[in-house]
Amino acid sequence: MLVVLIPCRLSAQEDVDEDAPSIILKTEEIIAKEGDVVDLNEYVEVSDDSDFRLISLAGSSIEDCGIHEVTLLAVDEYGNCSEAVIRIKVLSIEEYSDYEERLSFVWGNALIHNEALLELKGDGTTNAIYELALNFIGMRGSCFYVATKFMETYRGYSQSLLDTYDISVIDAQPGDIIYYADGGLGIEHWAVYLGGDLALHGNYLGKTIIGKVYVNRGSEPQFRRLNEVDQ
Repeated sequence: MLVVLIPCRLSAQEDVDEDAPSIILKTEEIIAKEGDVVDLNEYVEVSDDSDFRLISLAGSSIEDCGIHEVTLLAVDEYGNCSEAVIRIKVLSIEEYSDYEERLSFVWGNALIHNEALLELKGDGTTNAIYELALNFIGMRGSCFYVATKFMETYRGYSQSLLDTYDISVIDAQPGDIIYYADGGLGIEHWAVYLGGDLALHGNYLGKTIIGKVYVNRGSEPQFRRLNEVDQ
């Protein structure tokens, strides 16, 4: 059963001569797990400092998995009223576990490293290699296989990812290889650097995604560059 907690403060007065308080949503969608307690205090603010009551009107049972639109009514001490709509996406236990894994993979404890890399390299989404990587999202196969196939497509010829030499983070360029002694699951991991703080990761939770360079619970990324091959 999903429980939604609504902040409630009300002082009853008959005067209705003030402007209605505005509801400020910190997010348009809340991700919740079935059985969770959702406290809207974390997601909603009201612009008025006066006492108010916040009422939730759900169009369907938010105990069910799925996306639910909830209308919020803010009523101040003078009876003035305003409303806003917030979505609550309720995931099954299995779906939420997958969501948490992806979230920790993208941010997690590695946030500070990715922010530093982003500041150093830019966002990495405006180059040709990033556009190519978008076509690989969802591809099945091991991380090594995906990285090999991607580089084969990108460079136009096949070459082992082991045919590389180490480079520094500062020297890293889109198209370099990233090796993790521990990708966060206790096994080594291979990825392709896309620029900015982004990398193409094969076989992450079973398929290919574009994620951050520094991964939560994983070892430090080691940047490598493929040796030049005579064509």
